Amino acid sequence: MQRRWMENPAAALRSKRGRAWLLSDPERNALLRNTISPTVLVGSNKTNTIPDEASAELDIRLLPGEDTVAFRRELLRVIADTGATLTPLGHMAPSFSAPLDTEMARAIERTAARLVPGAPFATTVSTGATDRPYYAGAGLICYGVDPFLVEREDAQRGVHGTDERVSVENLGFGLRLYTGVIQEMQGGMSVNGEQ
Repeated sequence: MQRRWMENPAAALRSKRGRAWLLSDPERNALLRNTISPTVLVGSNKTNTIPDEASAELDIRLLPGEDTVAFRRELLRVIADTGATLTPLGHMAPSFSAPLDTEMARAIERTAARLVPGAPFATTVSTGATDRPYYAGAGLICYGVDPFLVEREDAQRGVHGTDERVSVENLGFGLRLYTGVIQEMQGGMSVNGEQ
C-alpha cells in the first residue's frame, strides 16, 4: 500500500489513510509542498524598545516547476502587511537531474554493492539545497552521495541541528566508499596506484 501511495502521492492525499501516512513523516511531508522556515529574526536590541524596523530571513524551498512570481504574490498576501517588502537573498538554483548512465554512477553502484550487499542503488529527492546544479552548469556530472550508514531518524534529527554528528565507524565507511569509487573509476587500481 505504501509503495502505491509513493507512486501516486496526489491520489494518496485524497485517501484518509494515505494522507495520514504521507504526512506523518517530516521529510515526506516537505517533499509534497513548498516550505518556509524563518531562520533569522532581527528587531530591537532591547526588550522594552519597539524597533523602527524588523526583518526575518526565510529559508524557502519550492517544488520543481513552481511559479516564483505567483509564490511571491501569495506570500505577500499571507503576510498581509502593506509595510512589508520581500528582498531575495540569492537566486533560485536551476533544476538538476544527473544522468544515471555514466561510468561514475556505475562505479558508485558497484562500490556500494560491494560494501553493503543487497542494498539497492536508487536516486533520491532531497529537501536540502545542493551545489550540484552549478557544477553541472560548468559541465561536471556529480551525484549527491551520503556516505554514512545512519538510522533514518538519527539523520533527520541531526541535519544542521544542535546534534549533528556522525560516528567514527561511519567516517570509516564513508572513506571506504569514496576510495572504492575512485578505484572503480581508475579501473580497479588502488588510490596509491597499485593493482
